[in-house]
Amino acid sequence: MAGWLVKAHNAKNQVLGEFTQHAEQDYFFTRMLSDKYGTQPTIERLLLNGSIGPIARSAANQDNFSTSNVIPFEQQNYATLFLSGGNSSWRKHALFWHKQGFDKYIGGVTIEKHFGEASDDPRGVYNLYLFQYLQK
Repeated sequence: MAGWLVKAHNAKNQVLGEFTQHAEQDYFFTRMLSDKYGTQPTIERLLLNGSIGPIARSAANQDNFSTSNVIPFEQQNYATLFLSGGNSSWRKHALFWHKQGFDKYIGGVTIEKHFGEASDDPRGVYNLYLFQYLQK
């Protein structure tokens, strides 16, 4: 969500709706811009600290990148999980993110099976199911 839209929120223009309580009580960073057009290139750049992409669907998709933001957590023996509402085979996500240090990848199919309901969205499960699964 663009920062300018968030700044339009006020008592008469409830842009944030029920999220307002979190915006007021939690850390809420309003100066976030997508690095590239599209989910995958943005995720890659945020997690790999790189400017070249898309990598996951390139010949370099089997490489481990030393710039991965997951490495410090891996080095401190944290269990890391990449949870996605999308299909794990999309852009070879499951394989690619495992190579970048994530211990486990859970995609939309697993979430659909958990709730016993298939998504009609071609991009994956709805965020509602993603967050409910994460709470589980």
